[in-house]
Amino acid sequence: MSEDDPLRPPGSIAWKLRRPCAACGGAEGWIRRRSGQDTVYCGSCGRHAYNAPRIETLGVRIPAAPTEERPGIAETAGLFDE
Repeated sequence: MSEDDPLRPPGSIAWKLRRPCAACGGAEGWIRRRSGQDTVYCGSCGRHAYNAPRIETLGVRIPAAPTEERPGIAETAGLFDE
């Protein structure tokens, strides 16, 4: 699994699955933190494999998924004015 893999989002870490993917049988994937959970995905098909317990990811710094950009108050102040 390479850094420029189209299925792997930026900020994720390469990860070995604890058991082969149920959908395609892939053994390697990637992990990222999403909504406070360490989520593991298959590197071959991109499907969610499982949520890793903290004991499995202990000592690994997993970056949080980027949040979407929201407009600030100054940008929306006159949005609903007539």
